[in-house]
Amino acid sequence: MGVSVRRAINYLCWCLFLALGYFLLGKLALFISVTEVSPIWPSAGFSLWVLLFKGWRLFPGVLLGSLAAYLDYGLVFLCALIMAVGVSLATLTSWFLLMRVRYQQMNAGDLTPINNFILFGCAIPHLVSAAIGNISLLGFGVIDQQAFWVGFGSWWFGDALGAMIFGWMLIVALPPEFGPRTNI
Repeated sequence: MGVSVRRAINYLCWCLFLALGYFLLGKLALFISVTEVSPIWPSAGFSLWVLLFKGWRLFPGVLLGSLAAYLDYGLVFLCALIMAVGVSLATLTSWFLLMRVRYQQMNAGDLTPINNFILFGCAIPHLVSAAIGNISLLGFGVIDQQAFWVGFGSWWFGDALGAMIFGWMLIVALPPEFGPRTNI
């Protein structure tokens, strides 16, 4: 088997791992939630960790996993696809911003990496998915204008908190090597 075939299989396996992990963590979050909105979305942290661990080129796994989660939830395909694109853009934005600030391993007494992770990996990027997702839900008549801002805030908070808690836990447990990825 040639090197290019092995790389393609490796890439496909990582994308499927990411998609399955995203989907299952999303199902778990909705299962333990008391409403249809989860206060924490661990899939956001998991997908960020995979991109930090293996590189941005795996974003189709985020797209596929989130699309499957939204379709499983019962949304129409186009609405689910737009929302999945928003989630993928948020995850890519997290990765890009963290690479831009040269995110590094945490040193004792230095809070800069934690602050950078919270701001550039969690808080700012998930405004993207909250905006695109809620605009999609509003456009397809799933929510009304009065529910838009509550949905926006809940979505943003759940994604940011999921990235902050689960992303950081995975980074501490299995730290990625930061820098450009060329192995997939």
